[in-house]
Amino acid sequence: MMKKLFQILLLFCFLLFARNKAFADSPRMPNSYQDIVGNDQYVFVMLVENSESLISSSGEQYPSSGLYRNDGSNNPLWTVDWFAFTVYVSSDGQHIARMGPWPSLKGKREPDVQELAVAFYENGELLKRYIISDLISKPKSLPSSVSHFEWKKDVSFDDTLERLTIITTEENKYVFDIKSGEMVMEAMSTTDSTTENIGESTVRFLIPLLVLGGIGLAIIVVVLLWRKSVRKVL
Repeated sequence: MMKKLFQILLLFCFLLFARNKAFADSPRMPNSYQDIVGNDQYVFVMLVENSESLISSSGEQYPSSGLYRNDGSNNPLWTVDWFAFTVYVSSDGQHIARMGPWPSLKGKREPDVQELAVAFYENGELLKRYIISDLISKPKSLPSSVSHFEWKKDVSFDDTLERLTIITTEENKYVFDIKSGEMVMEAMSTTDSTTENIGESTVRFLIPLLVLGGIGLAIIVVVLLWRKSVRKVL
């Protein structure tokens, strides 16, 4: 009885940690998509090779990634040759901010801060780009999973003010002009985020342990009750 319960517990532990590891570190796969942007005037199209075709409202297939008028046309106003999960398009249909990919760890599980953080374009042509190290001061303190890490906490775009705002996990705030790509404001946090990140990692580590502890306690209670019932029978 005890041996069987112990085997069940070990199996549950394996499944629990395997599930957490897989789900916490599984990158989103690129897929083609289209978004209506610019006060419904335009359609931004992002195409991925070997993915589904995207069709305009008139039934025409979009030939490439880029910006189109939201009138069923499949003739691009401008095109791009890269992929991004997140883009912000201004209402003038000329300017765009492209967020970088989910950042990965490199050798010795260190954050690859040379990866793209954000880039700005005008009519599909690059204006300015920033890598993660431009916005992060303490890479080793960034929260991470098995093979990836997080550097941004929040991103917002104000089309009226033509401003893109990024708040990092270090609580630093950066504001960019989407038309020029220039950084117009930089507000550095006065608090040390290292302690906060350590706290988050500790919580993530303790949750499975607490779950396992609860299961172990439940097994002990079941065993004690079973032994008590056996004694009564005897």
